[in-house]
Amino acid sequence: KLLELGPLIKFLNVGNNSLAKCQTLPSVQYPALHCLVLCGNSINWDNLLTLLPYFPSLTHLNIGHSNIEALPCTSASNLPNITELNLIENKIESFTAVSDLAGVFPNLATLVLSDNPLTSFGQEQQVLAGFSKLKKLHVNNITIKSWEEVSKLRWFPALVDV
Repeated sequence: KLLELGPLIKFLNVGNNSLAKCQTLPSVQYPALHCLVLCGNSINWDNLLTLLPYFPSLTHLNIGHSNIEALPCTSASNLPNITELNLIENKIESFTAVSDLAGVFPNLATLVLSDNPLTSFGQEQQVLAGFSKLKKLHVNNITIKSWEEVSKLRWFPALVDV
């Protein structure tokens, strides 16, 4: 209903609502929406992937504070317009939990993983190399405990800002 009030909305912040319980998909696409904030909704990841194609111009997605542990994307479509994904303060412990994102968001330039219990960037260099356009990775206040893990950041081919 909210989107029907303003089809030209470019930024929509519906954080801390009960959208996890919402079963109804939009009836039309919203091509003007560029930024969607869903913080604190505990929205189901599969449901979110079903919803995202209704926002074909979406470039920024914020799903922080949503109790997310992993983001499997085996059946997801390719969403090339999303360049920034904010996953701040979830329950992500390993980069392996987000490794599928490279295929779903091939133009991802900024990934925010701050305030997650992240302990590892994984063991496979090709997984991190799959994030070929990732330039900014926010990982402050995580639980990395070795310089060996920090050195894996070199496996991101375009990373310039951590």
